[in-house]
Amino acid sequence: MRNNKQRTLMTISLLVALILSIAAGSMGQFAAQCETVRANTLRLHILAHSDDPADQQLKLRVRDRILAESGRLFAGGATAEEAAAIADSHLAEIEAVVRDELEKQGSSQTVRAERVRMYFTTRRYDGFTLPAGMYEAVRITLGEGKGHNWWCVLFPPLCLGASAESLEVFGDAADLVADSGRYALRFKCVEWFEGIRQALAGSDGAREAEPAGGS
Repeated sequence: MRNNKQRTLMTISLLVALILSIAAGSMGQFAAQCETVRANTLRLHILAHSDDPADQQLKLRVRDRILAESGRLFAGGATAEEAAAIADSHLAEIEAVVRDELEKQGSSQTVRAERVRMYFTTRRYDGFTLPAGMYEAVRITLGEGKGHNWWCVLFPPLCLGASAESLEVFGDAADLVADSGRYALRFKCVEWFEGIRQALAGSDGAREAEPAGGS
């Protein structure tokens, strides 16, 4: 009888070990795919001066102007690295475009455009999800930049919505970006892990961003 119990416990232990091993391997592959997504993404991040309704409306005016000019300012990159280089070469022009829009709206707020590497939590949008982690981003700061912000994806060009063609840059990871419902728990696990890693690294992280296209 005792031998039977021992064999049963051993069998259960082996099954648990097997399940954990499969789960760890699956999460390892998922984490690698998430890193592929991060490495092939350039984000746009616009920080409003404050949460005053007028400043938030101004942020959206700037957003609309940047999106209208995006074909000229950011086009031509075949990879995220090339898109970042193009953005770097246009930072002064981006500031000029934003400054022009601010003047049209009767605002004297300052503007700063820069490329940064920053932390984002998991972001869901119509048709795709981006995992938490560190991303390259073009950040536009209006005034003191203390208000709610807005984000979208410059590369691949997802600011105006996702398509199968635009997601091809992610290769084998395109499926997890496009079909986020199947991977909701895994995205949560990745965000938990990345959040701990950023805390240990002493990163301030990205402030909460509104969904692309949000108000």
